[in-house]
Amino acid sequence: MRDRKRVAAERFAQGFNCAQATLCAFADDAGIDERTALLLSSSFGGGMGMKGACGALTGMFMAAGLLRGFAEPDQAGKRAHQASIKDMAETFRERFGALDCRDLLKLLAENPPPPGANAGARPCQRFVQGAVEILEERLNNERKH
Repeated sequence: MRDRKRVAAERFAQGFNCAQATLCAFADDAGIDERTALLLSSSFGGGMGMKGACGALTGMFMAAGLLRGFAEPDQAGKRAHQASIKDMAETFRERFGALDCRDLLKLLAENPPPPGANAGARPCQRFVQGAVEILEERLNNERKH
């Protein structure tokens, strides 16, 4: 299995947006090629270009949908998936303090990383790698049960 956090960090460092970097980390697992993942998620970076819902968060949700989503109008499956997404969002909020790009960037400005910390060249790398971690944790927990 490839190192998803490394893939996400590399794509983000190459200049792809936060949603693209996050979804690309799971493209192989989801059975899509990386180009499709990049195109699908390209509109979600920077909080959908409006500093709304964090792109790393939406990239994580897209990956979760591809990996564990529902494709039938089954209400039980829909509720289970929505509960999973809500739980992952709460985990993200607990780790980083917010869900929206605007709020996350404000928190970063108020609490910059200490000098010498490996925060990456772009400030949102921690959210990208955190979103990958959260989904990996979810997938690993599902395998155990």
